[in-house]
Amino acid sequence: MIKHFYLNNRICLVKTNDPMARNRKKTSSEPLDIVYDAKTVIPLDYESYIQSIKICENPFCIGPYFILLIDMATRKVVYASPTVNHVLGYSADEWINSDLTQIFGKFHPDTLATQHALYKSIVDFFENISLRARTKYLFSYNIRIKHKNNHYVHLVLHNRCIKYDPTGRPRLIMVTCFDMTHYNLNNEQVLNICKITANSIKRIYTSTFFSEFEKGILTRKEVEIWNYIQKGLTGKEIAEKLNISVHTVNTHRKKIYKKLRSNGLYG
Repeated sequence: MIKHFYLNNRICLVKTNDPMARNRKKTSSEPLDIVYDAKTVIPLDYESYIQSIKICENPFCIGPYFILLIDMATRKVVYASPTVNHVLGYSADEWINSDLTQIFGKFHPDTLATQHALYKSIVDFFENISLRARTKYLFSYNIRIKHKNNHYVHLVLHNRCIKYDPTGRPRLIMVTCFDMTHYNLNNEQVLNICKITANSIKRIYTSTFFSEFEKGILTRKEVEIWNYIQKGLTGKEIAEKLNISVHTVNTHRKKIYKKLRSNGLYG
């Protein structure tokens, strides 16, 4: 897996062993098992956290964003801002106390397919950071989720943990969800982790996830080439970017189309 780290405004590429290539998990409605698998849940008073979130909201803005407060231990939405109605068509009351399993059920199948790998990357990243420093980081990624009227909305989620439990696991996550449907985003899911400093927010980690790879349909190299094909690059342009021959690109292209057709993903 190629992961990108930003150091002194330069992009550093680090090739790592890809555990998902060896032990790719099957798509599940419970990808959060990898983040928080609580056996006992300590009760929590949410009111002070909810009031803090409400102070940050703009009362004059009706979209295209909404805010959620999620308890990772109970896997419940404990607060949803009224603007969720303008983005997804649901009232805030319909989302409050919703189980995260229900919400995952609204995810596009391609989004759901990448969740295990994405959450594992988040957990692996934060395990190497002290508990005290973790509050200085926020992480964002994009999803596609079904609107109440049954069309898909493309959201970018900015997440920040505002409370950890005594063992260091994230307990309360504040999620700001921005509607990016009209910005023609690509289908891949991109995870970005940023560090908040006194003067700025610096992106220090990014990783891209592809449903075709997580489903075991395409190899990592085929996904890379397929992504360029979808962006409209010619065989020659792809060959130059990947430092391979045009013949190799065309060979991969034929295999990609064959695999996608056999899985009903390409006409």
